[in-house]
Amino acid sequence: MTLGYFQRDDMGTLRDEAYEKLDYLSQLTEVVIGPQNEVLGRVPDRVELKLEDINSTKHALWGMQTLGFELNVVHVLRSILPSGDQDYVPDIVDHFELQTSKDFELDLANCTMIGSITLVKVSPHIDEKKILELAIRKSCQQISYYNWPGKRVKDKIVTVLNTFEPGRGTEWAKNLVGRAAWDGEVKIKSTLSEMILENKWRIRDVSIILKVGKWINSYLMDEDDSDLGLVNLTKLKMMLDKDLPVYSVDEVKNVHF
Repeated sequence: MTLGYFQRDDMGTLRDEAYEKLDYLSQLTEVVIGPQNEVLGRVPDRVELKLEDINSTKHALWGMQTLGFELNVVHVLRSILPSGDQDYVPDIVDHFELQTSKDFELDLANCTMIGSITLVKVSPHIDEKKILELAIRKSCQQISYYNWPGKRVKDKIVTVLNTFEPGRGTEWAKNLVGRAAWDGEVKIKSTLSEMILENKWRIRDVSIILKVGKWINSYLMDEDDSDLGLVNLTKLKMMLDKDLPVYSVDEVKNVHF
């Protein structure tokens, strides 16, 4: 790897400062930190919609057999949450439902409403396994063999997989049949999922999981060995080898002169 793009002093440390700041109980239980429960908590348990709310959030339906308007949980959540939370609406939508009173009637043509319609939070917490699954899915979306140049791609995939777990890449290469890039993408994604969901990697902050996908793809895209994706992946693996949960990584970044 060429060192001209970063300084050795920028390599940082292997300390997990976020873990060190957690209280004893949080360290013991290895609580998973993700934004979804924070976003979920920002929505009130009940939000009664007025007629003007419905008019501002409803969406028109234009189909061959369906004409009219639709009001659903996604529309309502997007109208309530700030713009910074919008990306997480699909992650929390299943925790809400729209409930109507028995006498509910809505006449959009004449702008009248009888009864009530309410957005109700039916579950106040997202399961930690679900949060990890969502993070893995988003991380894997950043990994795409379409962006990888053919030169040395097989060897690089072997390196990534061996960084995941010693011998994993060597075994993959030995049994490879077909295109290395396509098969390698599938293998990297399935292995990453295995490492997280089977608790082989005790990553407890989903922001790190998202970075893993970025690091892998940037390393496999790189043609001149100046990218630091593998450096960061290796650094993370060294922290995981301490057999402690990981909450933060002092990421090494390219420094261009």
